[in-house]
Amino acid sequence: MAGDYLFLTPSDLAEACRLLKDRAGHTLPIAGGTRLVTEWRLGGTPPSFVLDLADAGDLRYRYRGSKRFHLGPLIELSDLAGWPELASDARALSQAAASVAPLAVRNRATLGGNVLQRPPVGDTGVVLLALDARIRVKSTKSERDLSLDRLWDDAGRSAITPDEIAVDVAFNPADKKTDSGFVKIGSRTAVRPAPVLLAARLTLSPSGQISQDLRLSRQIDGGWPRRGLRAEKIAAGKRIRPDVVDEVAEAFASESCPERTPAFVHRERVVTETRALLEDLISRIRVRIGA
Repeated sequence: MAGDYLFLTPSDLAEACRLLKDRAGHTLPIAGGTRLVTEWRLGGTPPSFVLDLADAGDLRYRYRGSKRFHLGPLIELSDLAGWPELASDARALSQAAASVAPLAVRNRATLGGNVLQRPPVGDTGVVLLALDARIRVKSTKSERDLSLDRLWDDAGRSAITPDEIAVDVAFNPADKKTDSGFVKIGSRTAVRPAPVLLAARLTLSPSGQISQDLRLSRQIDGGWPRRGLRAEKIAAGKRIRPDVVDEVAEAFASESCPERTPAFVHRERVVTETRALLEDLISRIRVRIGA
């Protein structure tokens, strides 16, 4: 991807949207700059323009509102990893942010860049999918919210159009009956993904015995994040017993690592790690509610 780029430095978000619209399809938005380096290493098509969003508006923020966490897409991953409130009430995202590359890279890498980059880059998207997050995007014409469920299609195409900029990431914090977790199996390099990323968010009944809501997500061999819909359905409304946890873990591994696909080699590890992740969440929630 090495080449000559025209570097654009908008002074506000409106100007950034106009520049992106005028050059849609030929412009790479950046903030921390790690996305540009990664695209170059992956051999992507060189952009004609690089749009630096660092001074384009207040997109570097984090706060917990009355009902939701709100994160600016330019917030650095190291800032998220070190935020105690996130570690308490959105633990999976804190874990994922802390797992990305060395600290020097996390000090530059932003949430927006990490989520929106094409695989094999991006550890936080699989977590935000489990957390049922929504991304607000803005263009010169409108603003709209996108569910992480709809962000990528089966061919890996993003629902964000070339003239849109992400301006907010929002999701609900955990209450006493809810917890989340993240597991990375293996390590990654700049161009080779960690083989397996898993994330889960679990809500139990007030008694701590019934699964009220489970969201499972995975990213296998650098593919796009996907939900474990069949496994989630198995858990819905069930009394939490070891055999139910085993059934959910087996179903999640089966839909994540189908037979006669390259991902099948990870199947047993996915079963083991999913089981351990769910058992940990169940234990943590029961301790909090005194069940």
